[in-house]
Parts: sequence; structure tokens; C-alpha cells
Amino acid sequence: MNKKIIGIFVCMLVMITAFSVSNIAIDRVTATITGSHQDGIVIGAIKGGFGITVRIKNTGTDSVSGVCTLTLSGLVFPKASPPHSFALDGGKFQDMTFYVIGLGPITIDVTANTATATATGIAILFLVLWVK
Repeated sequence: MNKKIIGIFVCMLVMITAFSVSNIAIDRVTATITGSHQDGIVIGAIKGGFGITVRIKNTGTDSVSGVCTLTLSGLVFPKASPPHSFALDGGKFQDMTFYVIGLGPITIDVTANTATATATGIAILFLVLWVK
């Protein structure tokens, strides 16, 4: 009986913490961008929360399509995301969310066409916090 009560209490604490954290704007960062960017694609931001959200922007005037990939290092699964394709008109952006599970410090490498960005964070199960 006591084990059930303790288990329920721990589950409630985890859920309350997760919902509280998910409603806060968690660690937004403008990524360090490298690459030639002839196509006008840049990586605008990498955000944490439930999974990792990446903002891809088309800074040009022409429509551009491509593929965005995410590679992770640290105690996290999956190590690489399936490619997410995008098609953006000039001046538009698209947010892509990648869901992960992990524990501890992680490194996030994002590639979208010729643009690349790197960030670090902490994975706590399904949450990714302190993304910088």
C-alpha cells in the first residue's frame, strides 16, 4: 500500500514539473550558423522543451525546398533523426520538432541544406532543457 502511494506521489510530481516546464519559454537561442547559404536557408533558433524544435528560415525571395537533419551526441535516443523535408516561399519560416529521450548533457547538430548550427542542452527523459 505504501509503495503505491509513493509511486503515485512521484508520478504526480514528475507530471506537475513537466507541465510547468513545458509552459515556460525554455532557453531560446539564435544558433551559430555556418555554410555558404546560396539558397537563402538559415537556421533561426533551436529550442528545448518536449523534444527539440528547430526553426528554418528562407531569407531569400525565391521558393526553396530541402531537407533538415538532426544529429545528437550524448546519452540520448535516437542519435540521428529521420530527415524532415521542407518547402519555403521567400521570407517564410517553418518550425520542425524532433522528439528524443535521454539523460544528461547532449550536443545538437542541425543541418538544413548548406546551413548548419550547433547547440548544447540537458536531456531529462522527454524534456530537453538549458539549450544554448
